[in-house]
Amino acid sequence: MGNIGGMKPRKLGRSKRSKNKPNGRRWLALPQKEFRTAIGNGSRVLDGIDGRSHIARRHIEISASIAKDLGGANLLSEAQLQLIRSAAGLVILREDLDAKAADGERIDVATYCRISNSLRRVLDTIGLERRAQDITTLGDILREGIRCHRVVDEAEVQHG
Repeated sequence: MGNIGGMKPRKLGRSKRSKNKPNGRRWLALPQKEFRTAIGNGSRVLDGIDGRSHIARRHIEISASIAKDLGGANLLSEAQLQLIRSAAGLVILREDLDAKAADGERIDVATYCRISNSLRRVLDTIGLERRAQDITTLGDILREGIRCHRVVDEAEVQHG
């Protein structure tokens, strides 16, 4: 096997840099917080987009609403978060076409249908139904503790 396009053939096997990781999957380890990208650490929504723009703010708003519907971002996997980002982008594209149509501009119906269908599939994948968040308050905990003590006291009186 010779050089292809001026590139040297790669040796198979583990590299020196991946010795400490099982199966040479160094790239699968999550980088330390200080080495993560701006998108990865949440300080930027989209690469090269000013977070103050209308589109970026709308993207954040939609993503947060969908994450809240699914029980909160802290309960979601990275794959679910990526699907939420995709859904937010599709909503923005569809809303742009909605605004153009409402303003009397002609829009490409096929494009509108493709965006809407893609959005539906993404939302179907992550779940269309809302999931309730556990919002147990301190009052709920104290009431439950008092109720448990009463049950124990009543049991002691009956058996005592």
